[in-house]
Amino acid sequence: MHILSARHHGGRRPDLVQGLMKRCALPSLAVLLLAGCASASAEDAAGACDRHVGQAVIDIILGLAVVVSLASVVWLYRYFRRYSRFMRRRIDMAMTIARRTDCDVASLKKHIAEIPSHSTVDNMRSIIASSPLELARKNDYLAHLDLMDRAYVETLCASAVANLTATDRKYIICFLLRMSTADMAQLFNVEPETIYIVKYRIKRKFAEGVSLPF
Repeated sequence: MHILSARHHGGRRPDLVQGLMKRCALPSLAVLLLAGCASASAEDAAGACDRHVGQAVIDIILGLAVVVSLASVVWLYRYFRRYSRFMRRRIDMAMTIARRTDCDVASLKKHIAEIPSHSTVDNMRSIIASSPLELARKNDYLAHLDLMDRAYVETLCASAVANLTATDRKYIICFLLRMSTADMAQLFNVEPETIYIVKYRIKRKFAEGVSLPF
């Protein structure tokens, strides 16, 4: 009986194992399929994640590039605006200085032209008195200077068609004193040839046909 029972149980054990294997086959296959799908999905998800991360990084880089470009454009615009304002201020300052200089020069020329002749005569007296000329000639020039008609000197200088400088007036007084070329060259510390050039230049400042006493 035991033997038959053993045989009986021994004969059913392979069938039980086969049954269990059949029963477990489908779930196992399903689990394997699910695992494969899950693995593929995970890989796809990882790839998609990587693609999203890469795209996000690219978007960030492009955004930063746009921001930097805009910042550069704004900086250049502000820089050139400041530079333009600076250059305009420099140009305005230069124009103001130029106008002021022209005005000062014109005022100076007008002032020189309006200097009375007697002031020039007084200046020439001081110049001759302190000059290194010989005492005899110096005293002779001073004596003639004291006798000079100052109104005539003023009228003569006023008849010029061009403005006479203070130096021109001093030379005119020397010419009226009949001062020698050597003495004038020593008095004004110039070369004797310069005196002839100065006389020619002064005569050009008077109208043609005017009789000059020098």
